[in-house]
Amino acid sequence: MAPAKRADKGATSGSRSSPVSKRRKESVVLKVNSELTSDKTKDELRAAFAEKKAGHFGTAAELITDPFNVCVLHNLLEDEGSVDSLKNELFDIEFHAKNNDLYKFHQSDDLQNFDTPYIHAFRKCLEGTLAPWLRDVTGIPLDGSTSLTCSKYSYTDVLLCHDDECEGRRIAFILYLTPGWTAEDGGLLDLFDTDSNEQPRDIVRSILPRFNSLVFFEVSPVSFHQVAEVLSEDKVRLSVGGWFHGPPVSRPDPYIEPLLERLTWCHIEEELLRAWISPTYLADSVAEQVREQFKNESEIHLQEFLRASASFKPAEDKCKALEEALSDPNVFWKQQGPRNRRWTLECPTPMAPVVEECLRVFRSEAMFLILSNLTGLKLHPLLSVTESDSSSEDDGGSDNSEQPNREPASCTQVVHKWSHGTYTLAHDQDRNSDECGLDVVLYLNCRGDC
Repeated sequence: MAPAKRADKGATSGSRSSPVSKRRKESVVLKVNSELTSDKTKDELRAAFAEKKAGHFGTAAELITDPFNVCVLHNLLEDEGSVDSLKNELFDIEFHAKNNDLYKFHQSDDLQNFDTPYIHAFRKCLEGTLAPWLRDVTGIPLDGSTSLTCSKYSYTDVLLCHDDECEGRRIAFILYLTPGWTAEDGGLLDLFDTDSNEQPRDIVRSILPRFNSLVFFEVSPVSFHQVAEVLSEDKVRLSVGGWFHGPPVSRPDPYIEPLLERLTWCHIEEELLRAWISPTYLADSVAEQVREQFKNESEIHLQEFLRASASFKPAEDKCKALEEALSDPNVFWKQQGPRNRRWTLECPTPMAPVVEECLRVFRSEAMFLILSNLTGLKLHPLLSVTESDSSSEDDGGSDNSEQPNREPASCTQVVHKWSHGTYTLAHDQDRNSDECGLDVVLYLNCRGDC
């Protein structure tokens, strides 16, 4: 099968359709479940939306109000054979890999560009039946424009916490097209509640993507949701989704998080420094090599940075001591959000003595000087690198001698535990990344390909 060619062929035939193909396309009509379109169901749902009253409405619909209004329409289309035909047409079009820090799945082009019979019929159903029905039931004004794509989620695919907010999006919707999907397959639609800052906190409801069910909700500053990781190795979670658009509404200003505590350097004895740091990285010749590579690549991976025991005494192996302390089952790891920016495990103070000692070494004046020599960055006024070796002003560097009142370098520190389900996301309101700085990461308990 050649999906790309088939999609192109479909677009071409749509623009130069023969009378026979036009009749075939127009003859396919997708009808919405008659229980949904009945006056009784519409009146009850309209009142429930207005009063934010959760409940079931016959066998056709369920309104969820916690953490925000979400409506599930069961058996959306009357003829399941037509749903199968729609599914088959969608599997036959081209999909593109979508992969970044927020998501991993495959997505089609805009379905407005495809003119196969059942895709065309579904668009007509959305525009002619569902859009007016949604406008009537929810009271949300819509302008008639719709965004529509198809998504495929396979093993390990995921879409992390987000709120769908974008100019003009008023109602989000998803039609699920995978028969026999179970909770054990993963891929649930998770809904998040919010904290006092209206930031996502905990998953309080999960919706199973049942075949021929449609889920919709108003896009708002608190409509946080995610597609949980798909766990099935042999099923594909197929859905059609998008947004009904309408007049834009005002949104609150983005949440600005407090800055992490800035720590100035402390002083430690040279003996303590040498007990922790491998002598390899204290040698000028090695520092010069590291500095040159860092200058060219702006990053470097330093193996065996901590001093290992030469005499095979476990107490002298700092790396092993750290790993044992942080692997202690009695250590309390605090979950840290908000979920649309991160979901990490942090080790709050107080920590084990060896962990506290390690943190003290890494925020010491001596470490600032070592990192200056290894990178050429001016983190310490005693940087021994010549001006020709370090960054010029054109490269974004600056000379401490020319800035006698320059504020001393500082650092932030955090101890993270990474495991299945933890993550961080890039976002525009990260004030901790506004200034130039050096990211230093010490990895522990990482073996093999991890």
